[in-house]
Amino acid sequence: MAILAASVASVLVPGHSASAAVSYPFSDDMESGAGQWVADSPWALTSEDSHSGSYCWTDSPGTTYENDVNTSLTLGVNLGIATMPVLTFWHRYDFEANGDWGYVDVSTDLGQNWTTIYFVSGQSVEWKQERIDLSEYALMGDARIRFRLQSNSSTRYDGWYIDDVSIAESTATLSYPFHDDIEAGPVTEGNWHSSSFELVTGGASGTNCWHDSPWGNTPRYCHAALTLAGTIDLSTAVSPQLTFWEHYSQYNSSSYWLHVEVSDSYGHSGTYATLASYWGSQATWVQRQVDLSDYVGLSNVRIRFRTRTY
Repeated sequence: MAILAASVASVLVPGHSASAAVSYPFSDDMESGAGQWVADSPWALTSEDSHSGSYCWTDSPGTTYENDVNTSLTLGVNLGIATMPVLTFWHRYDFEANGDWGYVDVSTDLGQNWTTIYFVSGQSVEWKQERIDLSEYALMGDARIRFRLQSNSSTRYDGWYIDDVSIAESTATLSYPFHDDIEAGPVTEGNWHSSSFELVTGGASGTNCWHDSPWGNTPRYCHAALTLAGTIDLSTAVSPQLTFWEHYSQYNSSSYWLHVEVSDSYGHSGTYATLASYWGSQATWVQRQVDLSDYVGLSNVRIRFRTRTY
């Protein structure tokens, strides 16, 4: 899926236990030991590389990861006082493209069930920052977050390096009317919590657009959302409309859906409504318009574009 120029204007992996939940907000530069992290073997802190300081976490220190592994680095966090929490981390990775994957999963039942909210495959030699919206888990006393490596039975690669993890409030301030042509670099990135979406070239106008899986395929059983980093205040709006351009290609329309969703309360659990869904293929760019009139008078509106695979 690719998205360009969004505007709002008037016209089961088995669970495993973690240590006690850390307080919110949370930040860890990996320079003070393992702390409250619970690491499956062979996950460990390493000085082989880092984004800052001397240490980071990696799934296979000193070597490549093994075939057919499914190992995790897990943290519990108390989001009971959070409103719009966002998970931010820096990473670099070396996976077999479309064969081995790095995932970020969330659990709200002490690790018995997990939802995948981020996925990555392929290679990135440079350190990259990711932002994943956690607002659906706000007000929850013990959310579990894990970084998980899953490999297949073929080629082995260097793996995943993770540093400078934080879970804190989103500080983005968005105004109404809102417009983003996806060409503003850091400003565009700051407008969104992008999860697995990445900026790529080939937009409908200008240069850039958001793409949910630029390295190749989308794995099964995943949710990935491109979410506005802040709320939109529609308290003075008259006839607000969400317009955007998109095109997409899906291998199996029964197992891959695209949703446009709107929340009337910060993006909290149970507050998102699906206003449009798409499946199948749309080879050329097409403009969409979604009516937001039902949200007139509300001040804490969030919008997201979500891919879901089964």
